[in-house]
Amino acid sequence: MSFKAIKYKGEDYRDDRLFVLNLTLGKQGDIPKWILRTYANTFSLRPVSDHCFDSKEEAVRYLKSVEYQVPLISNNGNPLNIPAEVENKWEYFNEWLKQKNLFSAISEMQHCPYHIDERGYNFMKNYAHSEIVTDGFE
Repeated sequence: MSFKAIKYKGEDYRDDRLFVLNLTLGKQGDIPKWILRTYANTFSLRPVSDHCFDSKEEAVRYLKSVEYQVPLISNNGNPLNIPAEVENKWEYFNEWLKQKNLFSAISEMQHCPYHIDERGYNFMKNYAHSEIVTDGFE
């Protein structure tokens, strides 16, 4: 199966977003955590950073504060233009995702390389069940 890439600054991207997030269970050392992992949205889904949380609620709160800020190829590497009067920027962004047939990390669907699932995502839990990639450089 062939996939249509979006070329941007010498890289092949899977869709308009430069980064995507997965929310899943994982471990920090031996301690169970909710992990919000950021990936470069290229075909290989290169891990960029992890943020660990003690609870799903904490992770979702953080997710909603950052996901709408993802840079977009269609906006020259800037986030979605959200009108200033919009109070819930994450909901606005989530509606934009739905219009583009994309999904938020809050769905717990997991972005994955196409060789794992030809759709580029699956519902496998603990996909990122691993040690921390980084302490979070962005």
